[in-house]
Amino acid sequence: MGDFQIDRMSNEILSKAAQVFADESLGVIEVPITPRNVLHRLLMKIGIKPRSLNYQMRKISVGNRYRIASRAVKLPAGIIQPGNVVKSFMEASAVFTDDLIYITAVALQNDRHEPSPQLLDALRWMDDEKCADILDLVLSKMDIQAFMKSIALVVGTENLTEKDPETT
Repeated sequence: MGDFQIDRMSNEILSKAAQVFADESLGVIEVPITPRNVLHRLLMKIGIKPRSLNYQMRKISVGNRYRIASRAVKLPAGIIQPGNVVKSFMEASAVFTDDLIYITAVALQNDRHEPSPQLLDALRWMDDEKCADILDLVLSKMDIQAFMKSIALVVGTENLTEKDPETT
């Protein structure tokens, strides 16, 4: 009986370890594409051009977490808290639109490459509320504690690399 419990515990531990390393999908996010003109709208209607971009949500990679954190340090503190994004997004969108769109695009695409121009364009031309909802969803799917730690590391690194004007 004791061996059975040890085997079951070992299997649970191995299963949890496998889940950590597996690239498990956290859902799909659909980003609607706004047609640029009448021809583009027609091509979308007949199925030649896509109506939306679909992204599998995965846990954010370390490299992309760093990319996001390097932009997020410019944002007001409350905007990166899941659940509070929509209100803050509306308030900050005039000043931080490019940063918010970039952060959302990096988190959605979540690969080694910079966000595609098509994704950046789709995010830029969607309504504020939908973009804020996507950003909120993306941030809530991320490991927010690790994300906040990476922002603290970026800020700390910037503070360490700043030259003291009195010493130069």
